[in-house]
Amino acid sequence: MDGSSPDWREQSETSEKLITELAAGVPLLTVYNKQDLTLAEDLPPQNGETVYLSARTGDGLDALKERIALFVTR
Repeated sequence: MDGSSPDWREQSETSEKLITELAAGVPLLTVYNKQDLTLAEDLPPQNGETVYLSARTGDGLDALKERIALFVTR
């Protein structure tokens, strides 16, 4: 998801609905990019299935790799 988009909530809901329909039962990891352009209070709370990152700065990439490794071993 583009975390800096003012429409991130609608994009997130649409994506989650589609993925749930196509891949029911598959673990879902939501990744919000552009953390460097977004205020933390403007995004949903981060949990075990949500990662924030900035592809431009590299912030959050280690957390993404860790979460992917956890999902693969489930």
